[in-house]
Amino acid sequence: MTITKEKALAAWRVVRSNTLQYLFMMAFILVYAGVFGQSETLAAVALVMGLMMFPRCDIMVRPVQAAAIILVLYVGCGLFPALSMYNMWLGLLINFGMVALILLLTAEPMVLKVYINFCLAYIFCQGTPVHGHALAMRLAGLAAGALFIIVLCIPRWAKYKGGEGALALRPQIRACAHAHAGFILRMACGLSLAMFAGAALRLQKPLWLNVVVFSLTQPEFHDMVLRIKYRIVGTVIGAVLFIVVFRVLIPQEYAYIIVLLLGYLTTYSFAKQYKYQQVINAMSALYASLVLLDTSVAVTNRLACLAGGIAIVLLVHGLSRLARSTLRRHGVYHGIESA
Repeated sequence: MTITKEKALAAWRVVRSNTLQYLFMMAFILVYAGVFGQSETLAAVALVMGLMMFPRCDIMVRPVQAAAIILVLYVGCGLFPALSMYNMWLGLLINFGMVALILLLTAEPMVLKVYINFCLAYIFCQGTPVHGHALAMRLAGLAAGALFIIVLCIPRWAKYKGGEGALALRPQIRACAHAHAGFILRMACGLSLAMFAGAALRLQKPLWLNVVVFSLTQPEFHDMVLRIKYRIVGTVIGAVLFIVVFRVLIPQEYAYIIVLLLGYLTTYSFAKQYKYQQVINAMSALYASLVLLDTSVAVTNRLACLAGGIAIVLLVHGLSRLARSTLRRHGVYHGIESA
């Protein structure tokens, strides 16, 4: 196969663009964690995702309301996980309410999947609890990051004349509730149950359980089944590769280079496919967990959280189908999504 000059230039542009994007993301995360604390690394990941997304897309909400949503949800993602830690049962209600609020405000337009960014911010903060001064720094960091994103969005909002045709807050909530009521309830129930289980069982890595439930809960049943399959296969392959690469082939002092390369691979479109992401995610997460766990415990915990997450997703989906069937029999079903 002949590589033409045009193909080589196109490939170089892709590599250059992806490299610059990756370097910017890494620099932002390092600077943010340096300013607001090392416990805020995952919060920085959520914010940099927002920086890469919001200024480029139209979320179809009026500018003032969009700014309010961005600021309130990011700060809420830091505040409410802290409040939920004081009592498991109160936390169950708080987590349900916050996840439902995120989706009621951002589930539409569904094609943009804006809710993913805020849900991940909430999951990351809930999985890395802080108190006192560290909590104040977390809230300050999230507020500063939200305001920075808002400032970057202003040129786009001005270009489109203040969001003509965009929705106000109440119509946006109605649109999300009407189109995705079932999905919103399943996501809120699934995540709140996962977070409750993590606290009740005192899991060493509750974040892993929460991410599994979030990732596998999808609007459509077919997508959920496909993701379960890819998640199982990807996690098993990732765990095997982790043991081979990080425990057999690569000396410990060079392991971080492989982790950086794995992160860089995710900037390419082929690696963004869900089935490949799971392999990379499993390897990276297992490596990061070695700070607290040894290899066998880390792998066991990863697989246990995968099994537990799948069980929660299937339980919530089954209860959802049962509820819809009951509503139909009583003649009060009004067309909530079929998934």
